[in-house]
Amino acid sequence: MSGPSIVPSGDDDKAGDSKLSNFTEEKCRRIMAEATRLAGLAPGEWRIWIDANAEHLHISRETLETLIDDIITANEKKAREKAAADRRSAQMAERARKDAEKKKEREQKKKERAEAEQSKAGEKEAKAQAKLKAKEFATIARLPVADRDTRLQKLAERLKEDVSEIREQFAEYLDSVTSTSATSIWDIEAWDEPVAASALLQELTDKIQKHVVMAPHQAVAVALWIMLAWIHDVAANYSPYLVATSADRGEGKSTLILDVVGRLTPRPFPGGEPTPATVFRTADAHKPTLLFDDVDTLFERKPELTSIFKIGHERGAKIPRMERIGGAWMTQWFDPFTPKACNLIGTKLPSPLHSRCILIRLRKKKASEVVTKPKDDEEFATLCRKLKRWSDDNAAALKDAPPSPAFINRESDNWNLQLAIAELAGCDWPVRALEAARVLTRTMYEPSWLELLLADFQDVFKNRKDITSEAFRKLIMADQLSVWRDYGRGKITQRQIAHLLRGIGIFPVNIGTKRIRGYRAADFVDAFERYLPGRRAGGHGSSHPLFRSRRWKAEEAEDAEVRG
Repeated sequence: MSGPSIVPSGDDDKAGDSKLSNFTEEKCRRIMAEATRLAGLAPGEWRIWIDANAEHLHISRETLETLIDDIITANEKKAREKAAADRRSAQMAERARKDAEKKKEREQKKKERAEAEQSKAGEKEAKAQAKLKAKEFATIARLPVADRDTRLQKLAERLKEDVSEIREQFAEYLDSVTSTSATSIWDIEAWDEPVAASALLQELTDKIQKHVVMAPHQAVAVALWIMLAWIHDVAANYSPYLVATSADRGEGKSTLILDVVGRLTPRPFPGGEPTPATVFRTADAHKPTLLFDDVDTLFERKPELTSIFKIGHERGAKIPRMERIGGAWMTQWFDPFTPKACNLIGTKLPSPLHSRCILIRLRKKKASEVVTKPKDDEEFATLCRKLKRWSDDNAAALKDAPPSPAFINRESDNWNLQLAIAELAGCDWPVRALEAARVLTRTMYEPSWLELLLADFQDVFKNRKDITSEAFRKLIMADQLSVWRDYGRGKITQRQIAHLLRGIGIFPVNIGTKRIRGYRAADFVDAFERYLPGRRAGGHGSSHPLFRSRRWKAEEAEDAEVRG
């Protein structure tokens, strides 16, 4: 192994001086550089070269050796100090890391404790609210249906929750109570002997009139509807709504729907202030008889209910809703086809529902008329058992009942099954049922503006072949009580008359010697047969009070003068 080569300068060779005091600054730097280089060799290797290098540098071996030892010692000290500093840095970093981890752990535990306390407080509050709700719901459920919504609104304000959610929860509470409680109404034991429909109808009408003042034909209609409700699931294809109405309060509407019909129908479910979801979900799940009290403004406030009631009139129509099932959204179909009954003041029902209901108009009780307050008694229990037995024995036979020739269209849908029940009962019940259906259909039917207009034309054309547009307008506006004073802005025009008739293909033509625009009787023959069947000119035999006769006096003379 060859050692390092040292090439001294010419000055060094000439100087030949071994004393350090005579060294130049440059020579000192070279000696220190060489000593530093030798000190950096492998341990002990510098001893091989020290003699030659000392001679070459013109210094003593001892001097060079001392320098090398000092440098090695200094380097080792620096290395030890650096290692110690590195260890201290690593220890400080590790300590800082551990401190940070401990701090993070403390903060996490603190956060978890806070969340646990908050969750515990929330659970405690939720349990308290749930307990309060259950207690309040149990109390509200015992109240009359008409008083429930007020209490629910107060409960929502007290709990600072949305009132619609409270109503939904109350409906679910009623649903659960009804589903789990085997009440005398929901769990009926059938009568142990066959029941004759004629005798059952008589018992029902007697029981109804015992508690509510109403005409005999109305009691017959309600009794038939109750029997329809019992065979509804099996035999009904259409579900007419039973609606009790009156001109004022205190005339027996709630008594009839909630206290009498509610005690005589299968699975009665008082709906209170129903939401659309409550109606179609409850109807689909349990097929109850839904009972609604005071629906005066219900359909205006919740227009979606109108659509649900309309769909629920006919079997087979269902309502789609998206439901989360197993973590995925899926379409579920709800069947709203179930018996429904309600009451209100007046007849302010949406037009689609008006034609789908059986309207019972009640009047205030006279002082001489005596009725008793309904209560759960043996008579109601016995009638329910008999109704259960009768429905079990006859529902299948009534499933395919042929349509009655007495009605067509919607009236047939509403009354066909009840008339079939009356036919099954025999005796005088078919006649009584048909009379009830005809009377109630007449009194509930409100003619359209077109039908009212055609009725006026029919009266005008009783003794004439034509009339001018202006003369006709004056005729129908002459009466201070004329319905046409309620049309539009209170004054119907010739243009509006023409517009109403345009839809059925009748248009004004030139009439008379002066060729004034008007209408001919011959153009109305087909319309009278289609839109006013059974009505005779003059209003006799009319099906509604609005189809009343008019007395044309001076107006006819005026018309003749205008036409020349």
